[in-house]
Amino acid sequence: ITAAGEITDACYAEAQTVDEIAAGAERGIQTAGAAGGGHAQTIGPDMTALMDQVIDAHTGNAPTPGISTGFKSLDNAFHGKGFRWRPGTFVIVGGRPSMGKTSLCLQFALKLALAELPVLFVSLEMSREMFRERLAAIHAPCDIASALSGGLDEEPYKHFSRRVNELGSLPMYLETKTFTVAAIRAQCREIQRTHGRPPALVVVDYIQLMDGGGGRSSDNRN
Repeated sequence: ITAAGEITDACYAEAQTVDEIAAGAERGIQTAGAAGGGHAQTIGPDMTALMDQVIDAHTGNAPTPGISTGFKSLDNAFHGKGFRWRPGTFVIVGGRPSMGKTSLCLQFALKLALAELPVLFVSLEMSREMFRERLAAIHAPCDIASALSGGLDEEPYKHFSRRVNELGSLPMYLETKTFTVAAIRAQCREIQRTHGRPPALVVVDYIQLMDGGGGRSSDNRN
């Protein structure tokens, strides 16, 4: 009842966007559903699970935890410890302008999408047109300017067409207009409803343009 009343109040107050209200409403309902508590457990099962992983790795019966980045040198970096995608991790790709940050993140996203894992790519400075051209140039690969001007020979044209059709069937979602954390959360929940699992990777290009946008005085850019 309390959650429903807060949702109604938020709607009438008109102080937040629809996306923000919807995100807050879903959080309120989830909180009400989890109000029973009693979820804390001792760490014994966690340690057992960890040792099971270590034993499997030691005997060669299990792969390295996580999902490959698509770059062997990165997977095997850090003195062989490697870097792989793990649930709940937050990664910042940094560099000077025009060093290939966006291209690298596109390849990260493409690798997971090709493995049939849903991916959300939020681009706050690229149009959908620019995005599709860059993605096609990576996956085809070809001179996208030649492709758009009719300059491809027959075999490169067939190759390009086949690869673009592959891209069209991938579970990769693109957003070029959302700037708030609440709206991105809402899109992740929608992807989860569609695929039965949340996005394996959410890329924000680039994060300095993000807006906390929660509609509360406690929100800030952090």
